Amino acid sequence: PTFGTALIASFDIPSLALEYANLWGGSGTSVAYGLDFDGKDIWVVGGTESHDLTAVDCPAPASMAGVHHTYVNGGPDQNFRRCDGFILALNPITFSLEYGTLMGGEYYDMLLDVCHDGEQIYITGESRSTGVFATNDLDPDLYYQPLNPNVNRRDAILLALDKTAQAPVVRWNTAFGGTESERPWSVAVSENELFVVGATSSEQWDGFPLQDFDPSSLEDFYQDFNMGGDGWVGFLEYYDFEISLNYLTGF
Repeated sequence: PTFGTALIASFDIPSLALEYANLWGGSGTSVAYGLDFDGKDIWVVGGTESHDLTAVDCPAPASMAGVHHTYVNGGPDQNFRRCDGFILALNPITFSLEYGTLMGGEYYDMLLDVCHDGEQIYITGESRSTGVFATNDLDPDLYYQPLNPNVNRRDAILLALDKTAQAPVVRWNTAFGGTESERPWSVAVSENELFVVGATSSEQWDGFPLQDFDPSSLEDFYQDFNMGGDGWVGFLEYYDFEISLNYLTGF
């Protein structure tokens, strides 16, 4: 089999000279999807099938309550190796790896985008797991939704970590979506709001958490059900999860 490795590279803009390039991952396929620079650290997110990562691949931050750190893939090594999401933080000057962790459950997990505000790093991704992600409501003042019993479905995932590679405490961890499948491709943040875009095969009656901004106004766009999409395979087949993300076969 052909395995891929996550690539991280930097170019000098005026000269287009390659300043830095490196690969990250183990013997299983790894893919990087999201990158963000918060003014102090470079954050990279993606997913990996590797089961042989070490503490060098995922260096530990300072030990304190709420910091998430593991380099042990949570899924069994069978069929396609199960994916866990990964989060990396690099020094923008030396490109040294300051922090790395896997985050995922017993099935496929993939982190797809990352952004930041003045205090936190926000990450979105998707999970077929039924545990680990979103198992605890970390803050009753923030939106929270437990994972669905996914089996061959997927939930969107939203995370928030403190914006420091030395102590990236997890402040928010929730699933998002209905009882069918979701894929959140991108996340962005403003001064006081978080924006997520993606795709869903859930309808309103599948428990998708839709909310009309102003039910009395027709000027704010609101659509509460699929208006003509082909729903014959509404669950987005489970085996497409890794194939379409890692191998880009076009399903």
